[in-house]
Amino acid sequence: MSQVLTPSTVRRLAFIRFLYGQGVDQARRPQPLAATALLSFHDAVEMFLLLAAEHLGVSLDRNTTFDGYWTQIATQASVQLPSRSAMRRMNNSRVNFKHHGSIPSATDLDQFRADATTFFTDATQAVFAADFTSIDMTDLVTQQDALAKIRDAETHAGQGDYVEALALLSEALDDLLG
Repeated sequence: MSQVLTPSTVRRLAFIRFLYGQGVDQARRPQPLAATALLSFHDAVEMFLLLAAEHLGVSLDRNTTFDGYWTQIATQASVQLPSRSAMRRMNNSRVNFKHHGSIPSATDLDQFRADATTFFTDATQAVFAADFTSIDMTDLVTQQDALAKIRDAETHAGQGDYVEALALLSEALDDLLG
């Protein structure tokens, strides 16, 4: 039931991946600073759920709960989102953290990272027929000349031609700033 991904959808997926990446980075900080990872993971998942519902044409009311996305998407679009129990645990921990001051442990954060990784990997494939790991920040670039140079730079870097790749990235940066 997947549709062609619009540029807007790809940009939103890229931002979701960015938030997830922030969570991964934050989880590496010492405690209690690492606890912010939970908020990033949760925000990324919630943004994904909203985008998935929109992409699949699922009607949500204003009071749809976090857990309710799984029900609504399954009922209206016949898509079974993965990791419901794991995401429910993460949501409960987020509520405890934000509203009750209960800081998640390093072990909890490591589990939330693993659970979010599994969720995004499986759900991106199920909803968008795409590979979550192939979505990157390049997808957020909207200036076409700069984007073409960045894509060219990726190709050159993949071929080991780092000098040309860096030159193209420099030109792309000039385009973006100019």
